Amino acid sequence: MRHLILLLASIFIVAGVAFAGDSNMKLSDVYPDAIDSRTEGTNGEHRQVVVIGDDSTNTSVANVDSTGALSVVDYDAVAEDAAHVSGDEGVLAIAVRNDNLAALAGTDGDNAPLQVDAVGGLFTSSKARGDVVADNDDEATVKFATIATDGADADDVVAAVASKKIKVLGYVVYCSAATDITWEDGDGTDISGTINLVANGNLGVVAPVNPIGYFETPVANKSLALLKSGAVDCDGHLTYIEVD
Repeated sequence: MRHLILLLASIFIVAGVAFAGDSNMKLSDVYPDAIDSRTEGTNGEHRQVVVIGDDSTNTSVANVDSTGALSVVDYDAVAEDAAHVSGDEGVLAIAVRNDNLAALAGTDGDNAPLQVDAVGGLFTSSKARGDVVADNDDEATVKFATIATDGADADDVVAAVASKKIKVLGYVVYCSAATDITWEDGDGTDISGTINLVANGNLGVVAPVNPIGYFETPVANKSLALLKSGAVDCDGHLTYIEVD
């Protein structure tokens, strides 16, 4: 108890001298764990404040309340799942509208902002968004085709598109009997390996949708075809995009 009384007395003495002279007081000189503070008496009152501005002129000085708390701007908290209201306050996540996605940083390792499209959608790499997928920084609409082939020849599944290649994102093929299937372009150039469908119940192949894609026609203006080794029916469906 005696030590506590002596400690409190020493604090009051140091503070009293500073208040009386309206001079800077540094509690950390007496107690290293204390914060720097001062008294400000330009308005005739002596108040304990934390100096955030110019301590020689008392400009931009922030007050500390009786609990030692510093006043700050108070943004209203937004509850989870609360509906957005115009005028809601908060810290804005800065993003740059960039209709034609391009690098904004100078080099690898530089800081860069998030980029959004014309409607505020965030650009991501090789990710599907609804019926749109990114490909080499461009957006392409996801499309679908029906696979319904017969005979042993190659049958077109997707017709040629001017100035575009066909990139396959996924497909399902089931055949009525054992056969080998190969994806080709319209000139008969193989763009996949040969897939052997045997007659033991494994007469189909499922390639789940992959935003990066499985393969594409090597050049533009070429159709996408399915070649079979035997005269069997093969049916299914295909997911694809048209790319430059």
